[in-house]
Amino acid sequence: MAARTKKARKSKRRVEPIVSSFLAQHGEYGHQFMPDPEAENRRRKLVSVVVNRAVSTVDKWLHEGGPGFEAPQARAIQHLRRLWHRVGYGQPMIANYDRIVRCAGGGVGDRDGYLSALHELHELEERLGLPEYWRTFEDMVRFNLSAGRAVGADGTPTRRHRERAKKMVGFVASKIAEWRRF
Repeated sequence: MAARTKKARKSKRRVEPIVSSFLAQHGEYGHQFMPDPEAENRRRKLVSVVVNRAVSTVDKWLHEGGPGFEAPQARAIQHLRRLWHRVGYGQPMIANYDRIVRCAGGGVGDRDGYLSALHELHELEERLGLPEYWRTFEDMVRFNLSAGRAVGADGTPTRRHRERAKKMVGFVASKIAEWRRF
């Protein structure tokens, strides 16, 4: 009899959702499979995880899709994020000499592609020729600023500010996708 009541109590336990109701309102959550990091090397298995597909405003726009936020633009944005990752996300106050190292041949090398990433970012910015568009794109994609702050809205951003920022980011992503043939 004691075992039966113990099972009954266990079945009445309330299962807490993985994502709280508050977080569910502010993201796009879905299930995804990934390799189990705790599995032994010879036995690879997949586990189901819950991921937020809309971590930033740009990620939310990419998840929603539409003009300027389709597969080629998503690849362009991912490419730029990789380049910015190589050069670093912050605005350093001093030169980062750690990224440049000596090669075996005696010349100056490029560890982790720092200089090539910096060069490609500069070329893309120059080729675009629209500093306001590039700044908005960089603020939203690299620094994860809100749409209103990225377009320079003073006070509370309006729907018009968000639409303007979305068009600017979509345009820059489309141009990069076109140039890089994504």
